[in-house]
Amino acid sequence: MKKDKLEQFITNNRKSFDQAMPDPAIWVKIDQQLPKQEVKIFPIRRFLGIAASVCLLVGIGIAIGLHLASPKTVNSLADISQEYEQVEAYYTNKVNYKVAQLAKLNKNANPLLQKDLEELDQWLEHLHKELSEVPKSNREKVINAIIKNYKTKLDVLETVLDGVQDQPSKTEVSKQKSLTI
Repeated sequence: MKKDKLEQFITNNRKSFDQAMPDPAIWVKIDQQLPKQEVKIFPIRRFLGIAASVCLLVGIGIAIGLHLASPKTVNSLADISQEYEQVEAYYTNKVNYKVAQLAKLNKNANPLLQKDLEELDQWLEHLHKELSEVPKSNREKVINAIIKNYKTKLDVLETVLDGVQDQPSKTEVSKQKSLTI
């Protein structure tokens, strides 16, 4: 029953309660009487500084790890060793020399030969790409395949050159015909 009377009193006098403001000195006295608690506020700037430092260190660690874990890009045999560079240079020069010889002797190159040489070149490109992607432990197999490719190309060119050189030229054939007539 008391609550009902109290509630009714507050409801009836609400306007007078809302208009009355206590003196600010009263709030100061109340504040002084309250027990003081140490409130530790962690400054946001300090937190952000620590968070940024941690992120930076983690980023640097990841970058170093990726750099150390990634294999060195290898695009040719020269990137592996000087000996392989010399082997590749030797075969490249020999193949280029044989191609030039064939061009001198046979102006009308056989389209099938051109196709075969292009396929060997494409396979060589594939092997060089594979060399850059293969782990170090398997590089020797790819290197041997590259050298075998050069040897095959050289063998094909030498076989064709031997065949072209053994054939008499058109002028020689016409001279032989004129002598027999």
